[in-house]
Amino acid sequence: MLCNTVVVFFDKIQKAKEVIKTRLSSHGTLLLQLDTVFTGLLLDGLQPPTEGEVRWLISTMPNKSPPVDCILTSVIKSCIDVFASMIVHLAQLYVSEGKFPSRCKTASVTTLLKKKDLDSNVPSNFRPISNLHTISKIMVRLFMARIQPHIESCRNFNQYQSAYRRGHSTETTLLKMFMSIVLQTIALIIFCCSEICLQYSMPSIHQLFCAGWPHLRCMWGITQVSRLLS
Repeated sequence: MLCNTVVVFFDKIQKAKEVIKTRLSSHGTLLLQLDTVFTGLLLDGLQPPTEGEVRWLISTMPNKSPPVDCILTSVIKSCIDVFASMIVHLAQLYVSEGKFPSRCKTASVTTLLKKKDLDSNVPSNFRPISNLHTISKIMVRLFMARIQPHIESCRNFNQYQSAYRRGHSTETTLLKMFMSIVLQTIALIIFCCSEICLQYSMPSIHQLFCAGWPHLRCMWGITQVSRLLS
């Protein structure tokens, strides 16, 4: 009973389609026409993977195996040469024919409560975790390694997007916003100090910095960190 309830509740793709369809129908013009026209190279094909690339992906994967795996990850890693050539052939067929094996689309879904004290009868209190086949994960990584650079080079891509990007998270977004505010505040303080120094013939900011004022050195350090994060 709980499985059926969770499946119906977490049918996110169908819900997303319905929401998009409803919102598009409420607009008189096509929203896609407002996007900047892509002027780069068209993605008319994918570069075929190499055995070295697949071998590296296999060697860097953790040894744990999902429940849907018929072959343990440790076995794949111990026979890396055999599986590397097989996965390369499978990926080449996927690229040339545009068909992904149906078996590789199957996942084992585990539902976990977001907090221990939440009601287990409410589907929204669960967090579904999908575990794909190990070979499916490798295929996805091969595909993403080829399509992600093309997406990020598009002018419509939001450079501040943090979701589903390697090295980006909510923490990095908050840190960037915080450092941006700090940088603007420091710039305003330095500007005011410079105006005061000019008005009353006081030593300049550069002279004060060279004199070793600790507060100015601290602000300079924060400014450099902010520029690295931006």
